[in-house]
Amino acid sequence: MSMSDAVRVVSMNGSYTIDRAAELAKELGDAFAVSRNVVVDMGGLTDLDLAALQLLYAARRSAVARGSDFNLSGVVSQGVSRRLEAAGFIRQPVATGQELTAELVGFAPHEAG
Repeated sequence: MSMSDAVRVVSMNGSYTIDRAAELAKELGDAFAVSRNVVVDMGGLTDLDLAALQLLYAARRSAVARGSDFNLSGVVSQGVSRRLEAAGFIRQPVATGQELTAELVGFAPHEAG
């Protein structure tokens, strides 16, 4: 199967904790297997833990290394935003995946490393 430039969307719905880490890893791997442009829609996300967040960081690093695109989209719930801010992953509350992509410490391309 050849790689496509078409956007492949992975939707996060509900709570993503360590119990769903393998599921998220598979969904991300499947998306990157067919597309160079993967977007995670966070609109249905109600909670996430460090395991899920680490998978998002790993997917971002892997995409950058391959010259692929990986971004977050959708509405970010206040609860998720507050949790990320309290844990020090973001400096200010965010409302969208685009804002989260830019605000996550070390996640944006210009902050790589």
